[in-house]
Amino acid sequence: MFKKIAITALTVVTITTASLSASTSAQANGRGVAAGIIAGAAILGMGAAIANSRPRPYYGHRVRGYCEVRKVRVWSPRRGHYVWRNREFCY
Repeated sequence: MFKKIAITALTVVTITTASLSASTSAQANGRGVAAGIIAGAAILGMGAAIANSRPRPYYGHRVRGYCEVRKVRVWSPRRGHYVWRNREFCY
């Protein structure tokens, strides 16, 4: 997500700079053409970056369903009676 925001901000800054330089010096030897080329390249780069954004691979263990922690009664040989323990159940 941060990558998309950074690329978008960079593109907006590039387009704004190109537009301002083209508008202030529109009559100075073809700088408007250069600004248009820069703006087009920035838009193309932003589109390519957004199109290439895929979810990152997950290399953890696979869980088929969900896991929950429940309190269960288990026999404690040390105490000689049932006690409550937390156990994790995954489905």
